Amino acid sequence: MSFVKTANRPRIAAARVIAGPDEDMNDVQPPSIYKHRGDPRVEGLNRGDERAELRRVGLDREAEGLDDRRVGGERARAGGFTLLELLVVLVVMGCILVALNQGLTFGLMAQSAQDRVATTLSGYDPVARTIRNLVATMSPGAQDEPPPLVAGPRQLAFVSSLPNPIGPVAAGDVDATIAVDSAQRLVLRWRPHLHAVRLRPASPAAEAELAEGLDRIEFTYWQPGSGWVSQWNGNALPGLVRIHFVFPAGDQRRWPDIVASPLLAPM
Repeated sequence: MSFVKTANRPRIAAARVIAGPDEDMNDVQPPSIYKHRGDPRVEGLNRGDERAELRRVGLDREAEGLDDRRVGGERARAGGFTLLELLVVLVVMGCILVALNQGLTFGLMAQSAQDRVATTLSGYDPVARTIRNLVATMSPGAQDEPPPLVAGPRQLAFVSSLPNPIGPVAAGDVDATIAVDSAQRLVLRWRPHLHAVRLRPASPAAEAELAEGLDRIEFTYWQPGSGWVSQWNGNALPGLVRIHFVFPAGDQRRWPDIVASPLLAPM
């Protein structure tokens, strides 16, 4: 009996190893490997199966690692931005900032140019409007008399109509004079026009300052066949009167010339 017990011990141990924790030891059949224990062919097959099993287990673990890394990358992407995305955002923001900078620079330059133009033409509109109205309503004189006009290069005296009351004088025909005085002021002087011979000295002329800070004013007159002349001696009104303003050196004002027609009444 002792021999039998000794021979069965290895088989029972092997069965315990193969059997699972919930399997009955009576249902476990001893592996056939122990029937051929010591056979080199069987031993080689067993080792090959073990290597195949190890390779399979290794591949499964590698696949699980890839899955874990893929899941980890998706989680990282869901929780933040990649470096490429950050670079794209920085490039877009840089383009926007450059565009805003250019727009702001253009706006500042346009504002500066507008200010320069406003400074250059400061006070021009009321002066131009007043002179055009006076020249356009210049009196051509009587039928047998030349027009009451003294047209020189620095001064223009004529009879005209005031479009609106200026100072204490009501609207009507006036003897008007446009010139630059010694204080470098562009002034308009006028007094009521009399359609008769004066028997006593005329009353002092009223005066209105049109602009200040002028060096001089230059009058030229259009004469057919001769062009612009600085002195008018004709028996009729000139076709055009051009007024050029000259400012002292350093003055930023640059007024365009005023061209008015005595034969064209304002609308």
